[in-house]
Amino acid sequence: MITGNDSLKDLQFRAGKLASATESLAALFEEEGIRLKRGDQVARLKSLHATVMRHMEEAKREERIAGYRYSEGKSERSIAGSVAGIVGEIFNRDWLRNMSQTLAEPPANGEPPFGTVLVRIGPGGVPEDVHVVSVSRLARESNRKESEVIEEIQKAKNQLLTEDDFTGFMARLTEKILEGRLGLPFKPRPSLQIQASQRLRLGQQNKG
Repeated sequence: MITGNDSLKDLQFRAGKLASATESLAALFEEEGIRLKRGDQVARLKSLHATVMRHMEEAKREERIAGYRYSEGKSERSIAGSVAGIVGEIFNRDWLRNMSQTLAEPPANGEPPFGTVLVRIGPGGVPEDVHVVSVSRLARESNRKESEVIEEIQKAKNQLLTEDDFTGFMARLTEKILEGRLGLPFKPRPSLQIQASQRLRLGQQNKG
């Protein structure tokens, strides 16, 4: 015979099991939510990396075209200078000799730079404030050295990375997000910029 006391104990037992199951289910939902959030962040990083690499390739292609056109123009100026010099000597024309010398002279600020394209991570961090910047183009347009352009960008609290440095940084960030150690948005530490700056200086020396 089941007494009221037994029914109460049975209800309490079932309630306990239900509460335990509810807690387990809640924990499962929370764990799944975290996993989905990490997966979404990793997907955003992969998409960002692909976009940056595409823009890098476009910028580098534009630099190759600009460099080729400059070389062509330089060759044409050299030929024109040679012709002017020869004609000036034949007809004894000083203005043609002067033109020849002018065309043969190198640019006052040296040869313009081509080919330096970097990734800029701004104060907003990853993924919102990541851009591709053609340092060489900015240097040509402002008639400055690449090192001066780089210094100006960095002073504005931007971090500049080479393509390889950026790819390595994104791989490490992805790994730490999957481990639950980091999340988005993420702002790199200054040490990342210091390491990148050392590589940039080395690259500028090799380029020179």
